[in-house]
Amino acid sequence: RNFFIKRQFKRLRKVVCVSRELEELLNANGIINTQVIHNGLSELDRPSNIDIENFKNKMDIGSNDKILLFTGRISLAKGFEQVQSLLRRLIMKEKNIRLLIVGKKLKFDSEIEENVINTGWLSKKEMNLAYSASDVTLVPSIYLDPFPTVVLESMCLGTPVIASVYSGAKEAVIDGVTGYHVNPFDIDDFSEKTLNILHNLDLSHSMSNKSKQEFSRRFTLEKCVKQYLELLF
Repeated sequence: RNFFIKRQFKRLRKVVCVSRELEELLNANGIINTQVIHNGLSELDRPSNIDIENFKNKMDIGSNDKILLFTGRISLAKGFEQVQSLLRRLIMKEKNIRLLIVGKKLKFDSEIEENVINTGWLSKKEMNLAYSASDVTLVPSIYLDPFPTVVLESMCLGTPVIASVYSGAKEAVIDGVTGYHVNPFDIDDFSEKTLNILHNLDLSHSMSNKSKQEFSRRFTLEKCVKQYLELLF
């Protein structure tokens, strides 16, 4: 199978990769006719403060709660175990830190289940509310995750992202500026950087504003389409 895949790729004028991480993998396997074009996204509707408060009330999120968002295709490869380990570490220090999981309903150990809000699947409008109600978005993939859309959605709505060094997500996140890069297996560093955002209001606001600016500068759908048109014509 790999032989035929490589042969087909090599016959193409150009193979478009959604991240440098993916391009490096292809290059290492002898596929070198590559070009990176990051995905783009249409601007998302930013919810009103009233809608955000109503969403928090619906999800039983208290005014003093700190919310970590974990969403998308929830799986072990996406860092599910690492997120649980992170939450265990954090709630030993602060009981008001809660994990908002959007996706399929899951079971959790009794020691952390009270700090988990498992919503199930949400509509697009509700998903925008989930980003806006959260303090940090976690993208701790432990495999070569090409370029998760969750990162762009979060940036567009101004929620800082903590991105895995193993994924293309880190190419969207400017370490220390719009969020952080982490090794998801290093729970000490993971928890320290998470707490740094939760505890430092000035840093959190700065990361939020710069995330929105970086999205507008690099990852709009218009910019993505322009790059494809330049490649084709």
